[in-house]
Amino acid sequence: ALLRNRIPEPSIAEMKTFLKAGMEKAHSLGISSAGSYDAGGPDFDKIRKAYNEIYDESFANGKPALRITMQCGISARDDMLDAYLGRGIRSGTPLREHEQWGTVLRMGPIKLFVDGTLGGQTAWMKQPYRDKPETKGFPVMDTALLDHFIQKAAAGNMQTTVHAIGDAAVEATLGIYEKVTRPGHNPLRHGIIHCQVTSRDLIERLARNKILTFVQPIFLADDMYILESRVGPELASTSYAWGTMNALGVPVSYGTDAPVSSLNPLLGIAWAARRQDPFNNSHPAGGYYPGERVDVYTAVDAYTAGSAFSAFEENTLGRIAPGFLADLVFIDKDIFSIPVEEIHEAKVLRTISAGETVYEASSC
Repeated sequence: ALLRNRIPEPSIAEMKTFLKAGMEKAHSLGISSAGSYDAGGPDFDKIRKAYNEIYDESFANGKPALRITMQCGISARDDMLDAYLGRGIRSGTPLREHEQWGTVLRMGPIKLFVDGTLGGQTAWMKQPYRDKPETKGFPVMDTALLDHFIQKAAAGNMQTTVHAIGDAAVEATLGIYEKVTRPGHNPLRHGIIHCQVTSRDLIERLARNKILTFVQPIFLADDMYILESRVGPELASTSYAWGTMNALGVPVSYGTDAPVSSLNPLLGIAWAARRQDPFNNSHPAGGYYPGERVDVYTAVDAYTAGSAFSAFEENTLGRIAPGFLADLVFIDKDIFSIPVEEIHEAKVLRTISAGETVYEASSC
């Protein structure tokens, strides 16, 4: 914080440089839409202006830039939430549209944080860490305050997403969501980001109230080497439980959490379908808790249709169907027919957004 206070706020021009670099990288990996956590409250209008200038330039050049759903942070400040609610812009509302290319900038959820990370042993657990029994991790936001924010946002028709990794964090968030949803009915599409360490009963509760989960299969690349030492084999066996989530009907959206992890969705698809480390002799043999694998079709569906649903875009994106925007990716391998062990080697040849080529590999 001492250092941050000395760093000048980026200008609009600097913001555009950073954002355009990320958008171009995403296009090169076959991504046409992303949820991006850029706005932290007071800078919402400035960041929105930077995006609009990027879209002005891309429209003038005849190419759509990356579609963005803006995740909006409020830290732990009521005044920031009030400012969002006061603008009258609700989750799912288009912020910038093009007559041919559809919505390119959309208002997303209010984003909150309830715990830390598994690697840092700051994820909030119900039981002490096996390899550090003096701690259970901790909540980074008081549960009563989290309750207040979620209920206030819901009353204002705003979607919320909560970073929750440990089972105590997931349980606390679920308990609050159960106050603003009901079985089978979650119209604001409230969700939990990461949702890593879970028991069977927590997943059943997620399914019952259709609470969205925003999960990152590629996290297993690091976490499978520490999970059992942190939480023990019993809880590890019901965590990163993508197969169970799918079987029980939890609404799932896959992502990458870039730049924490690689932005490449093909790596995420490979991890979801294989649960083995392709860069470490396919460790472990048979896959990490292989019962939680999903097939490639399910993984692709979670990246496409699942992610479109989470952003209120299921009627225009996420499917190749009449009336949908032609967002397409061409890959050098048929990932539905090649051995799953080869998916991580696949390369994007071309990315198309609303029928316009926005990336083409130099070898094409």
